Amino acid sequence: QARSGVAVEEVGPDGLHGREPHLAPGLAGGFHYPEDAQVQPARAAARLLECAGRAGARLFLGEEVTAVTTTPEGRVSGVRTARRRLLTGAVVNAAGTWAGRIAELAGSYLPVQPRRGFVLVTEPLPPLVRHKVYAAGYVADVASGDAGLQTSPVVEGTPAGPVLIGASRERVGFDRRISAEAVQRLAAAATGLFPVLAQVRVLRVYCGFRPYLPDHLPAI
Repeated sequence: QARSGVAVEEVGPDGLHGREPHLAPGLAGGFHYPEDAQVQPARAAARLLECAGRAGARLFLGEEVTAVTTTPEGRVSGVRTARRRLLTGAVVNAAGTWAGRIAELAGSYLPVQPRRGFVLVTEPLPPLVRHKVYAAGYVADVASGDAGLQTSPVVEGTPAGPVLIGASRERVGFDRRISAEAVQRLAAAATGLFPVLAQVRVLRVYCGFRPYLPDHLPAI
């Protein structure tokens, strides 16, 4: 990673608690990425939509694409929704997890599958977790092609106080039902990293669907 230009600092077992005082004892060590960052997805999406509107884009919310239209020569000419037909010189399939469905409407095959994941949200707490902390198994789980339930702890504090606990992944279609097994495994793994969380209440659980492709490469 360092040779590729990623800023990374190895942290030995004696240095872990200086960075994360509430980590469990006996851990082998870790790596700190000082330039690592993330955005709040809802605010980022809102900002992107705002910028698109300023550039002349028109936004149609709550309208599902029901068909991709073509000319008699077979060239894509637009899309249909339940409310309107939109004609355009090009159609960009940016439907993420649902991109396979849109591709099918256009007569193409794109093997995008939903990969369900859960996040636990705790009650508001005083500052306990300073960084976004991943267990090493997270990397292997991301690269895995296994369809069964996999969990590896990711624990993150928030400015508002709640701690976010992930991460799980499994391919079960678009099933949004809460998995008790996934929740229990996430909670147990999080307390294994941060024992201080053992007596903390989880206020809610939510799920989402990551786009999964068998070769783990982008579809462009």
